[in-house]
Amino acid sequence: MSETRLFEKCRAYVTSSVDRQVGARHTIALPAITLSRQVGARGTSIAKLLVQHLEQDDPVKLPPWTLFDKNLIRRVLDDHQLPRHLEKFMSESHVNELQSTINEIVGLHPSMWELHEKMSSTVLRLLSQGHVIVVGRGACVVGAGMRNVLNVRLVGSVKQRLLHLQHLFDICEKTAADRMLADDRNRREYFKSHFGRNIEDPELYHLIINTDMLTEEEIVRTIAQAAMRHNQAPAALAV
Repeated sequence: MSETRLFEKCRAYVTSSVDRQVGARHTIALPAITLSRQVGARGTSIAKLLVQHLEQDDPVKLPPWTLFDKNLIRRVLDDHQLPRHLEKFMSESHVNELQSTINEIVGLHPSMWELHEKMSSTVLRLLSQGHVIVVGRGACVVGAGMRNVLNVRLVGSVKQRLLHLQHLFDICEKTAADRMLADDRNRREYFKSHFGRNIEDPELYHLIINTDMLTEEEIVRTIAQAAMRHNQAPAALAV
């Protein structure tokens, strides 16, 4: 699916959610999933399979289950009427603070704090509406305590993650190792800088899955079943 088509699907999701009748507010909240992942733990492919699985198996069809990954930035910019050139300042990579400060002083973009607040605002709204899978962006912290949200972390051994990166990008082992170390570090720094938490803290997640041990289909079924059970659990069991 092209980036444009994916973005249009996400726009349709948000529109259909906003248009739901006021009476729906009194029903059980629709389930939502946050997906944190180590680099090379097959997060992208698992997320895509998961949204397809949920679209087919969830008896509630509207709004449609929708994946927000890289396209989330465009959703944030659209929500808050921000120019598209700000996209490069909103990745999970650690942004150079000096460059950010200089750009803010000369008026090139809002402060990094403002951009982070807008990102979290959009993530919170999407999770509240339900039927979304939000990848990364500290969504597990943003949605902490929401009864309809299941927080999942995908991990794997260094060996298997390296093999996956080599195959996915057709690169040598050294290049894959450099990329894995850099991207994992960037995600840890992003998480620590914006949320003051350790991304590896198991208390942040309802479910941590070692992707070495299961097929993608098994992982998808496990997450989908857990999301549905978690959303129907009594309040005393939802933490």
